[in-house]
Amino acid sequence: MDSPEAYRTRDSRFLFTLSPALSVLIHGFKYHHRRRYAAYLCACARRRPDLAAWGQGFDALVPVPVHRARRRERGYNQAELIAGHLGELWARPVWPRALVRRRSTRSQTRLSKGERGRNLEGAFACADARLQGKRLLLIDDVFTTGATSEACAAALLRAGAAEVAVFALAKVEPGSPEEDFVREMEAAAAYAA
Repeated sequence: MDSPEAYRTRDSRFLFTLSPALSVLIHGFKYHHRRRYAAYLCACARRRPDLAAWGQGFDALVPVPVHRARRRERGYNQAELIAGHLGELWARPVWPRALVRRRSTRSQTRLSKGERGRNLEGAFACADARLQGKRLLLIDDVFTTGATSEACAAALLRAGAAEVAVFALAKVEPGSPEEDFVREMEAAAAYAA
């Protein structure tokens, strides 16, 4: 039987299935400051009225946080950029500080689903009274195994959120060549930094 947290976080939507070309765009805004790529990808959501109707059903958008060291390194949080564009598009508030990353974690790129979950244990926390009873939409760039989303959703639910759903620009199909490509790209970016 599913836990109450799993039951309240089942709903997830994605704009795209990850492809090599899309990986290049996401990699560009995530690691190379090409923020206009995020704006372009989010603008594609305009062609999905089903997403707009769904997105407007939430009280707020909550971006997956990056650790403060990573934010200093990049200069921004890519999930926060996405949430900002979608918040404007769907007329929803964005709560970028509702969830915090308490500790830096290892890169998830080479980890299995189980290792990813263990890597994220205790990484996220909430201290925002506004969360009580709210329907929240967690925003991220790429959904791979769901470990990050699960850890974030658990923290939001423990803080009193009534429901947490997930939206990511792209979803990696399990075991797909794209998943291997993304991991390679992320690993290359980590070595180049």
